[in-house]
Amino acid sequence: MKSLTMTRHPRRRPLLAALTLIAVLSLAACGPLTLGNLRITFGQQRTPRTVVIVPNTNPVPDHLAKPSQNWAGYARVAFCGTLDCPMGTGVSAISATWQVPQTLGPANSDSSTWIGVGGVNSNSLIQAGTDQYVQHGKSHYYAWIETLPQLPQPLNEIDLLPGDMVTVTISRTGPQQWSIQIVDHDANESVSRSISYPSCACSGEWIEEAPSVNNQQTQLADFKSVTFTQCSITLDGLAQTPADVDAHAIRMVDSLGSTIVVPQVLDGDAFSVVDIQNN
Repeated sequence: MKSLTMTRHPRRRPLLAALTLIAVLSLAACGPLTLGNLRITFGQQRTPRTVVIVPNTNPVPDHLAKPSQNWAGYARVAFCGTLDCPMGTGVSAISATWQVPQTLGPANSDSSTWIGVGGVNSNSLIQAGTDQYVQHGKSHYYAWIETLPQLPQPLNEIDLLPGDMVTVTISRTGPQQWSIQIVDHDANESVSRSISYPSCACSGEWIEEAPSVNNQQTQLADFKSVTFTQCSITLDGLAQTPADVDAHAIRMVDSLGSTIVVPQVLDGDAFSVVDIQNN
């Protein structure tokens, strides 16, 4: 089968690091914030949740999962008869919740967890999710959105930590109008964006990716596993689960074609992807 490939644009990580440092120093000076019984401290001082690691106990067989050199997860193509689905047809919303994985290596590696609209058989793609990368011996985590061919936009309003439960939603609000929301339930923070974008609305995805930086695919960070829950897709006006719409599985392969990340069999509105390369 033809391998699915989608190149992400280079990230402006030096700028992200500088902005994050400024934000942390400013917020740390304010001390902890108490909201009812919830106590939040800035500068990543709150205690992260324990990251749940899922074993590779129910993988999709290789012959039933399409190979890709950078994606693993599930996708559903919309057959609306055009690459620009009219309002009320195609994919008008997609959502999922997941726990941010912890990545400790290898050096200069990266992984991204996201949902998207478009990108399969199309150059239009709206993405939103979390990124987990290792650089100069340290692990870094941030939320982001991206609309190809534009550069990714880091969302510094969210103080993301490994183990955080996040919910991401992308919704079509009008012709070429979209709403993107990311909620970090543990940080008690959220970001919403309204954008104008000529999306094809012709596919929906729930993906773990080895992204490209400076036009080169990165080495995949050892993320162990990610579990997508509460997955929803609105297809032709009807909200359904990936299982309802018979979403197809995608496995990540190396340069020799060997599987390195495998999706587990769908369980209604949930599934896991497991990093078998590093486990």
